[in-house]
Amino acid sequence: MSATSVAKPVYPRDITPEIAQGVELLPGLFWARLPLPFELNHINVWLFEEEDGWALIDTGLHSPTVYEAWRTLYGTLLDGRRLERIFVTHMHPDHIGLAEHLRATFNAEVYMTAATQDRGRLLWQGMDAVNDPGIRDFCRTHGIDRIDDYAAFITGREYRRIISGIPEEAVLTTDNSELRIGERVWTPIITGGHAPGHMSLYCEDESLLVSGDQILPTITCNISVFANNYPEDALDAYLRSLQRFEELPRDTLVLPSHGRVFTGLHERIDSIRAHHRETLDRVLTLCEQPLCLGEVAPKLFRRKLEGANYSLAMGEAMAHIVYLLNRRELKMHEEEGVCYFVRAK
Repeated sequence: MSATSVAKPVYPRDITPEIAQGVELLPGLFWARLPLPFELNHINVWLFEEEDGWALIDTGLHSPTVYEAWRTLYGTLLDGRRLERIFVTHMHPDHIGLAEHLRATFNAEVYMTAATQDRGRLLWQGMDAVNDPGIRDFCRTHGIDRIDDYAAFITGREYRRIISGIPEEAVLTTDNSELRIGERVWTPIITGGHAPGHMSLYCEDESLLVSGDQILPTITCNISVFANNYPEDALDAYLRSLQRFEELPRDTLVLPSHGRVFTGLHERIDSIRAHHRETLDRVLTLCEQPLCLGEVAPKLFRRKLEGANYSLAMGEAMAHIVYLLNRRELKMHEEEGVCYFVRAK
């Protein structure tokens, strides 16, 4: 994820929970935070009082610090009452990581989209990340030199380390259906780009949007094309998804997965579009001379690319390249087995 500062969100609620704490945002709707061991150090999760217990949106990672945070929340905010239902916005590990553990612990129902379950299952089952010839060929073709790091990231080795499993028995949610969570009725908005089958939830009666990662207040979610989804146009899918959210009222209160609860949804959408157009223009400027993906990404993202950020940078750079190729703003040619991209004249 990357920073952008085109427009500033408005924070109408003067409350933000600390890690492993929860606060009541609205009657029967609580905002809690769980730790992440990354530069982005938290995920927001949402808890709803139900008749005999709680419903939860997103779970946090499968890690000792998150288990400890949940023990604290269970004894304080949850007051020892069980989780009855778990809703997963998408298959990334900070969102689905503890879903299977919590399902088994509380005998809870799990709700997710079919795409979330399918893609999560593929990564959970994994493949031979080191020796897969298709991935190695992709890396060589595109100048990715840290092949083992890249392969491990996209084929599940790291994924399996930080999730507790993929729930096999789940209620599969569909777009524009109806869900009652707590005392409110919510409509799933299922979109792509950041993750397949990403589920946001909108409550029309109170103009509330649980946006997941699709719309965040101060950073943009990662949009990636990797060896295992190339040549999907993920950026096009993401930008088209913004049109769905633009149809919501201007005063919508947005409950994001990272950062603070905010208003100014339409202005934020404009900011996100501007950020991606700026990134596309930077790719075009870099490719005034032919460059391969492995040369574009370090120039596009100026900070040192360590750990998962290396693979994410390669994925995001390729997403912008594919978008430009499909619009004939870039051309691709091959020299000695390596693909180079150059601005179309």
